[in-house]
Amino acid sequence: MPIKTVIFDLDGTLLDTLADLADAVNQALIAESLQPLPTSDYRLLLGSGARHLVAQAAAKSAAKQPEQISAAQTDRLLAVFNTVYAENWSCQTEPYAGIDTVLPHLRDAGLQLAVLSNKSDVFTKQIIGHFFPDIAFRAVVGKRDGWPLKPDPATTFEILNLLDTEPVQAALVGDSGSDMETAVRAGMLPVGAGWGFRSAEELIAGGARKLAAQPIDLISILTG
Repeated sequence: MPIKTVIFDLDGTLLDTLADLADAVNQALIAESLQPLPTSDYRLLLGSGARHLVAQAAAKSAAKQPEQISAAQTDRLLAVFNTVYAENWSCQTEPYAGIDTVLPHLRDAGLQLAVLSNKSDVFTKQIIGHFFPDIAFRAVVGKRDGWPLKPDPATTFEILNLLDTEPVQAALVGDSGSDMETAVRAGMLPVGAGWGFRSAEELIAGGARKLAAQPIDLISILTG
């Protein structure tokens, strides 16, 4: 069945946000007298929301298990992260090469485009509006209170219902095994973004049925 709707992950899929996220978390670590981590370390820490991110980073910095990071410390880390990131999310972040070509092509081919991220809903909407002002995404959804994060497919189903799309008519493009699991659990086509933060092996293990080495490959995968 032809694809009608494409849901994109944000971090590591549409945008290379790694450096700005790493800098914001490192500022939070420094505020807690912890050593900052190399930017490359964050490639494997991202994807499960900011609270999980700062707790994982603190644990790695302190050579502890994540469960040893207290809720109070996590709250402090998250507060600093949110403050710093709110002021700096566009400093080094850029769309991946080819994304600015792919999105208009898919739109003009008649596909409905949406974004689903585990980043906070506020940041997700701000960032998408800033970097893609000319793309009329039909839905842009981030982490909201009372809604589970990916790989739970609940928000995916909400978006599909909003866009009058059956799961078999939809694809989810993402760079992590969690994204692929989300698509599998929702009954969508899982498309791995091979240019993102995680490995092809993780994408395949998560259930990817298609792998795009570069953004431009999405045109043939999604409209072919």
